[in-house]
Amino acid sequence: MKKYLIKFLTGFMSITFFIFAGTSSMVIADTATTTITIFHTNDLHGHLIDEYNSAGTLTTIGMDYVAAIRNSVPDSLLVDAGDSTQGVPFANISKGKDVIKLTNAARYDVGVLGNHEFDFGLNAALTNVKNANYPILSANTIYNKLPFLKDIKGIGITENNGCNLIKMVNGIKVGFFGITTPETAYKTNPSYLKDSTSSVTFEDPITISQQEINKLKAEGAQVIVGIMHIGNEPTASPNSIDIANQLSGLNILIDAHSHTVENNVVNGTLIAQVGCYGEALGRIDVTVSDNGEVSSKETLINPADAQKTYTPDPAIKTLAEDLSNKQSTQFQKVIGHTSSVLWGGVVDDTSVARLVESNLGDLVADAMADNAREHIADTNVANLPVVALENGGGVRESIPAGDITFGHVSTVLPFGNLLSLKEVTPNILYQILENGVSKIGGQDLTTGVISGADGRFPQVSGMRFSYNPNGSPSNTSLTPAVTGNRIKQIVLLNSDGSDMQTLDRNDTSTKIVLATNDYENAGGDGYTMLSDIKNIGEGDALDVITANYIKKLTNQGNGTFSYPNSQNRICVDTDFIYPNYIAAITLTDKNGTIANKQVLYNLDNTSAAYGTTDENGILTITNLTSGAHTIYVYHNDNCNAAYVNDIIGKTAAASEMTAQSDEQKIAHHMMKKILALPFNITSSNVDTVNAALESFKNLTEAQKDLIANASLLISKKEIALSISAKKENSSTANPNVTVNNSFIFLLILINIITAICILIIYIKKNK
Repeated sequence: MKKYLIKFLTGFMSITFFIFAGTSSMVIADTATTTITIFHTNDLHGHLIDEYNSAGTLTTIGMDYVAAIRNSVPDSLLVDAGDSTQGVPFANISKGKDVIKLTNAARYDVGVLGNHEFDFGLNAALTNVKNANYPILSANTIYNKLPFLKDIKGIGITENNGCNLIKMVNGIKVGFFGITTPETAYKTNPSYLKDSTSSVTFEDPITISQQEINKLKAEGAQVIVGIMHIGNEPTASPNSIDIANQLSGLNILIDAHSHTVENNVVNGTLIAQVGCYGEALGRIDVTVSDNGEVSSKETLINPADAQKTYTPDPAIKTLAEDLSNKQSTQFQKVIGHTSSVLWGGVVDDTSVARLVESNLGDLVADAMADNAREHIADTNVANLPVVALENGGGVRESIPAGDITFGHVSTVLPFGNLLSLKEVTPNILYQILENGVSKIGGQDLTTGVISGADGRFPQVSGMRFSYNPNGSPSNTSLTPAVTGNRIKQIVLLNSDGSDMQTLDRNDTSTKIVLATNDYENAGGDGYTMLSDIKNIGEGDALDVITANYIKKLTNQGNGTFSYPNSQNRICVDTDFIYPNYIAAITLTDKNGTIANKQVLYNLDNTSAAYGTTDENGILTITNLTSGAHTIYVYHNDNCNAAYVNDIIGKTAAASEMTAQSDEQKIAHHMMKKILALPFNITSSNVDTVNAALESFKNLTEAQKDLIANASLLISKKEIALSISAKKENSSTANPNVTVNNSFIFLLILINIITAICILIIYIKKNK
């Protein structure tokens, strides 16, 4: 009996195990998944080499780290969404060739054309595609009625239809297609999109995307990825959200162009973008189930985490260093010196030159106007007034105070744009400036804050203008174009900045020479009114012109120059009255927050004072006049500068302090010495003032320009001189006579005795 019971139990358990095993097997079969990892970059703009902050923390993920991270995940893919080959000097000097060398080394799998891939012309764009060892796509970029990149094969690439491809990864077919923003038609130099045969055009992203999805589906793609240089700017039409909403069958949209971070699902499509400039690397983990369901998750890898977790690829690190070293000599050459920070590009997430007058925008426009005057000096338009306009989007970076190198200038003006001259009338100039302010979103009627940064915003020279941001804007994309009424007044300026002449909006006869760049002249950024006006001259590249102007300013200033934050060339004309405001600057250094510390700060290099940070490291500065200010802060051996401007809502700033230069150390010491001078100058402390004055006199012009409270020293010097003069006069009133007080007393006594004797004799005689 026991024997049969054991057999029964054994059989029962076997059957039970078989049933459960079968059930488990079926469950696994139903839920079996495959994971594919896609790493992605966008808008690198030449930032392919590691960059670090003062604490040694990685801030830009270079290609050596990108490769290491990608290699840490077997069978992963690496994708770029465009605008990698243009930007900082590293990219520009080789017209993108050195960028391609590094992306080749990092083993990218596929890329897409961004608008700035065309910034060196059609031939350069095609050359970079041919030099890449991975396919680059753009299905909606058309040339001679065919995809622009059709049959343009890179190194080791056997075929390229220019539109799409399929990668087999872990047994899964992953389909990719590329889309380039139609804004490229005016967000690169329009003339760069043409050659003697034809020109590049851009078809509707939504229509072409759906066609590519359908093709890839028909070829068996199980996962479909759109690599789109489109962006999520609300003013773009369409933007990436619009596209995702209107497509069917798109699993992932790897985005670019707007320099924003995106990680959201729209209509079942994951939209992912990592910002710009190598500030992060995107990782998308795609899960595909056996029943065909696809799910995706985006994760951002920031530079600090990359540095902690991964070891950079040594071969790529060496290649990057070699390429950079070959370029470094010409970019490190010092061409000038500035005592003030020159603000442009993005400052604490605010695109300054795209929203308001900036001192670097003023300088670039002044350089253009100066060169234009030289250009027309011996022509029949030599006596015409000259004005200049540079689109704010072309002023890409700021320049710190101190020595200026050609590398600085090339980073500010990376596009290789040329100076172009045209003869315009006041009527045309009003149209031009109307377009320039047309994308301003308006003015908040409660705070007065202006919003709506756009690359077409004008930085000007030779003129000033006022505008109402709440007026009707121009729209040059319509046919016919609509001209707005925001510009209230344009005034031509004399060479000293004083007013010369107010222009009439309806004047179609007065002639003015306009210096601008070839991008705007070709109709870029909506300046379509310029495209049909004949050029009267062309000049050098803007970076060369600006570099020469900086040399000129430095020589004129005996070794340095400074530019005010604003020269009131662009003013808001509304009923809003801007009050004084309060600025809050958060101070940090390599050790963290600078809390509860006394610091020395100066405002616009014109005044200096002591302030104390709070427990959060915030320095509060009150009673600032409305407008832009630069606040220079000194603490121990560190310093930094912060930009504030209430008109654009930027009343708070974060400032990481770094080591002072030798000039800044001298300035810091001198400003402290001046602040330590007695409030009341008397004869007892004149020597202290004179000693400070002698120290100041021994400084170079560049060092003197950094002494924000020099005017205080000068005023105390005048008092000291007055006291010294009075003292000298009193001690030298009659230098030829030496008087003895005892002798004087004796003379007086003798005179008194003599008078008494005479009086006695007189009395006796008259008795």
